[in-house]
Amino acid sequence: MMFTSRSMVFVLLGFLAGANACVSCPSTLKVDSSVVNLYLRDPIAHIQTTFCEYRPSDGSHAFCIYNTVNGQLKNGYKQKDQITVTIQSCPHTETLKDGNVC
Repeated sequence: MMFTSRSMVFVLLGFLAGANACVSCPSTLKVDSSVVNLYLRDPIAHIQTTFCEYRPSDGSHAFCIYNTVNGQLKNGYKQKDQITVTIQSCPHTETLKDGNVC
């Protein structure tokens, strides 16, 4: 019985450590022919997703969307005037950091 209780504590601690992780967005992103600085990093905890937003000078918005738990790319796209285009310049994996650092 004691072994089971200890195991449950370690599982819980592991879950809490993972829940505190966050994705480090790329500081710059190549969009079309321009390099654009990160505008906003927006983690949404309840869907385990982090949105990295970039705003190129053409008035569009570019997004790299990552899974907050494992840092894997979910989607990358550029949007302007209600037109959405997939972009290939988002890194496929981003660095996970401790939530207290982000």
